Amino acid sequence: MDLLKSVDLGFYVELGIVIALIGMGITWTLKQTLKRLLTGKTNRRKNDQLWDMHSEVHEALTEARTKVDAARAMIIQFHNGEYFLDGSGVKKMSTSHESLRYGISSCGDKLQNILISMCVSLLRQIKKDTPSVVYLDRDWREEDESSYCKNFLELHNVLAFSVQPLKHHGLITGFVMFQWCATDKVDAIDERVVEGIIEESVRKISTHLTLQADK
Repeated sequence: MDLLKSVDLGFYVELGIVIALIGMGITWTLKQTLKRLLTGKTNRRKNDQLWDMHSEVHEALTEARTKVDAARAMIIQFHNGEYFLDGSGVKKMSTSHESLRYGISSCGDKLQNILISMCVSLLRQIKKDTPSVVYLDRDWREEDESSYCKNFLELHNVLAFSVQPLKHHGLITGFVMFQWCATDKVDAIDERVVEGIIEESVRKISTHLTLQADK
């Protein structure tokens, strides 16, 4: 009788252990499944927010380009590159957004991973922190006549442009550029109106980019 009780007790102990293990396995599986679902949902939400941000930035860029009647509007952002042999960092810039008037060729794909040091004349204009319109035939400094930037702009039929820096917590992280490529469009520029539109659009774009960067 005692032997039977011992056998029964052992059986129930083993059964309890099995049930506990099964329960732990189910709990772990449920936790992992829930974690994957929540992670997937979070990633989808972040991805949706990223797409929404880029859509809003492009809309703001296009709206401003249309208002100032420019051929192109571009957002170019600074970023790190590799390193020179002396260990100093390589600073580069790349186009992240571009809005074009119908029939105008893109040049954003050609402005990728460009050394910032090759565009000193453009950086000088950006540091002024003003959306003043620069006319290539009369405003370009004499020492910059053969610069990479001027040659690049002329190659893409740019007659005038305006740049305004993008800032993140006071640090210049890039700039917005508007380009005019036709004489009649350049002649029709009302600088006070254009500068106001550009300043407003850059504030809007900076806000979108800053909110995304701070998330």
